[in-house]
Amino acid sequence: FGAKGVEVLNISDHLHDTVSDHGKMVRRLGRTIQDWGFYTREIERVRTYARDRYDMLVIRGAEITNYVAGFHIVAVDLKEPIDADLPAKDVITEIHRQGALAIAAHPYDKPDAGSRGYVFYLWDHLNEFRSDADLWEIGNGNTLYEKVAQESLRFVADSDFHHRSDVFSWKTLVRARKDVASIKKALLLQRVAIVKVTQS
Repeated sequence: FGAKGVEVLNISDHLHDTVSDHGKMVRRLGRTIQDWGFYTREIERVRTYARDRYDMLVIRGAEITNYVAGFHIVAVDLKEPIDADLPAKDVITEIHRQGALAIAAHPYDKPDAGSRGYVFYLWDHLNEFRSDADLWEIGNGNTLYEKVAQESLRFVADSDFHHRSDVFSWKTLVRARKDVASIKKALLLQRVAIVKVTQS
């Protein structure tokens, strides 16, 4: 991302539920955050490297992932881990208690969005969560969620980076100073645009 000129990166590895088959599998395989202290130290190490090498700001976040209730919620500027077994309302409340932002990730099903299982609980209860979620994902990888725009929701685009090719995807252009508080404020005020990073 730094080599491609991305200036701010919210690293948001997964905090998975402990109940679903998928949650149990990723824990068994070590593909979820299991040691928050280690995760925090690694992000601090990467934050220093990114600043010194690319003048990039790295923010610590997490994607709270619950396949039983059916939601993925990305937190921006998360300080402490959140129990992914909690109901969605409680997860968002805890995100806000920490001063972080809550993003409703890949909110509804699309044929080109890949197979995620059922993770559309927030969208299916849009009236309940419309103002609870700070932002709704409008772009994920190469997928655009047009209904997010049609509903006039505050939006953000996300790389959902799992593979090297995912660097070429929808991103959010934020008009703000390069510090965490200014970026969060600009996101909430929607001083943003979405752009597509493509291979040159």
